[in-house]
Amino acid sequence: MTIPGDDTDAGEIGRQYLVLESKIASVYKGAYRTQEVAIKVLKSECGSSDMQRQFSQEVYIMRKVRHKIVVQFMGDCTKPPSLCIVTEYMSGGNVYDYLLKQKCTFRLPSLLKVAILSKGMTYLHQNNIIHRYLKAAN
Repeated sequence: MTIPGDDTDAGEIGRQYLVLESKIASVYKGAYRTQEVAIKVLKSECGSSDMQRQFSQEVYIMRKVRHKIVVQFMGDCTKPPSLCIVTEYMSGGNVYDYLLKQKCTFRLPSLLKVAILSKGMTYLHQNNIIHRYLKAAN
């Protein structure tokens, strides 16, 4: 399922519930037709030209990145006031939550997941992309 790029109507993307909130964006679980998606919505108070430039740069990078280890970009809304990035929804949560559930015991399955994560980072670095906010909670 691919959501068209700039032509995506924000009204076509159904928000179900808030997953994460930061100073500049809110992330929702949602749906586009029958596909579960994550929707990162830039907050309206963060609509300065500098923030919009950073948003556009993130969209540009997300469109280029294609790897089975990296969350899949599906579309974007780039017409203010509805600035959002739509990606596949990762139902397993983030690495931080996974580590909490595992009680930080690094058994073989946990180490394998870390190795898989490092492959994704290697892919990004080979394409001259730096993940500036890499942390377990992302």
